[in-house]
Amino acid sequence: MGLYLEEDFKLSYTRTKEVEEIYIPGRDDPYHKIKRKLPIEFEINFNIKESANFYARMEYIEKFLDGSIGKVITFNNEPKGFKIIWYEIGDTTRTKGLSTVTIAFQCSHDPISLEN
Repeated sequence: MGLYLEEDFKLSYTRTKEVEEIYIPGRDDPYHKIKRKLPIEFEINFNIKESANFYARMEYIEKFLDGSIGKVITFNNEPKGFKIIWYEIGDTTRTKGLSTVTIAFQCSHDPISLEN
């Protein structure tokens, strides 16, 4: 696809839950009821290899990502990953020799095993 990451790439994300605080008379601390786990969201800033037709490459990337909805994304060849729910192509910077694109992902809250 012509996308690559820097050698020292770091991915960070937060696993969060929607929590309802319930206060009970006579109890100092609230009771926390977990309503649901929220999807994981993260952004990856990719470098784009130089090409003769930048716009054709971007169209190809978008079509590839459209076909990736519902598939599992993994990192570091791990046996588990996160199912892609949604993506958005964000900031695109074009410079001679080093163009970049930011792609935001929304994924399932729990890892999915690829060993099925």
